[in-house]
Amino acid sequence: QLMAAIKSGDYSAVLGSNATVLLNYNDIAVNPTEDGAFHVEVLCLLQPTSVQRGSFGPQLDQAFRSSELPVASTVRMPFETCCRLELEVVFFGPFTPATPLPFFKNLVGAKDEDFIRQNWRYGRRNETRAFGQPERGGCSLSVRRTAVKVPAGFKLVWIVWLDNEVVTVIDEHNNRLI
Repeated sequence: QLMAAIKSGDYSAVLGSNATVLLNYNDIAVNPTEDGAFHVEVLCLLQPTSVQRGSFGPQLDQAFRSSELPVASTVRMPFETCCRLELEVVFFGPFTPATPLPFFKNLVGAKDEDFIRQNWRYGRRNETRAFGQPERGGCSLSVRRTAVKVPAGFKLVWIVWLDNEVVTVIDEHNNRLI
């Protein structure tokens, strides 16, 4: 669904109307028609409604590497929703789901049990060069939509990357911000 949304520019079915709010998503999949794979990442942020279109570019500070345990900062991070994954090659696979930031949980009124952390691996490659590597793998962090009460003066926005290049920044009403 996300690849179709990137191609069409309509993210409403993926980000806007689900029963959960996607906070962070990483997916690497083998491209069946070409050599190599593609990497998709999505990150949800809180954007002040006073920010003008195209001028929102927050510093993303909360991250952890695949070889580390995610440690969410207790410092007030006004825009970030989670401690996001920075992929690196590790023996058992690079995907550890993000963790919600305590400031975000308190701000929107969500509880620990409202968050859903997932990871997946599908299939195995049988080509000599990539033997045994997964055909697809990823992880995500989401929260039940009914548990999120976005405070006045903010809205949810998502940054979407494809192969480490920003594809779009989009808000909860499917409006492109860049």
